[in-house]
Amino acid sequence: LADTLDDLNPPEKGMLRAVKVQYRIFDNTLDWLSREGPLYGSGLAEYAMRVVVRLPYFFNKNKSRAYFADFSRKVIKTAPLCYAEIDSVSVKDELPDFSFGPSLLLRSNAVGRSIMDLFKPANIRVSDQKFRAECRISATQLIVALNAYRLAEGAYPRSLEELVPEYIESVPHDPYDCEPFRYSKSQGIVYSVGENLEDHGGSQEVRREPHHNKREKKEWDRWDAEDIVFEIGPHL
Repeated sequence: LADTLDDLNPPEKGMLRAVKVQYRIFDNTLDWLSREGPLYGSGLAEYAMRVVVRLPYFFNKNKSRAYFADFSRKVIKTAPLCYAEIDSVSVKDELPDFSFGPSLLLRSNAVGRSIMDLFKPANIRVSDQKFRAECRISATQLIVALNAYRLAEGAYPRSLEELVPEYIESVPHDPYDCEPFRYSKSQGIVYSVGENLEDHGGSQEVRREPHHNKREKKEWDRWDAEDIVFEIGPHL
């Protein structure tokens, strides 16, 4: 199991593929809007949409393609980085506020901007899922190594460094703050600090109201807690 975990492809590869697929879908959407022939069928709405996309002020395909390509490159550039290393001004602050309305048509390239605003959040979600996947893999690697150590030595180690190099090559880093993954022998857990980048000592206190009954303990609770906690197994 430990060897198989070591052989897992880095989640960043999946993230890169997903971002590239998003760009291709976006590009195909632009081509579809600019093609000859009906967009929706017939009628006034079809006529109005056809007129709008034919006016360069409202729809500039090349400008839209170049802007979204630049945004996608920014997201791709973050793939090997920890969460704390990402320049939020260049990526997350570019997310739209979805303030659709009459004022939208006053902006140049309004159609292109609207399409881009619909695609941007998907790329950010892909990035967020990459961090969660890295977190799960690192935690699972540590849980396997810790339990292998316990079976051999009769108790869990005092620190994760005792696992190196016999049980694990190196202590994996927390994908959120780039520091070594946290471990508490007394609590029987390994944990990440999560997006708030604050170490709460393995706290599982929920920071916001979960969607399910508070009394139920479910897997996605860990992403709502102060720290992202994984239990390592039985205590001895």
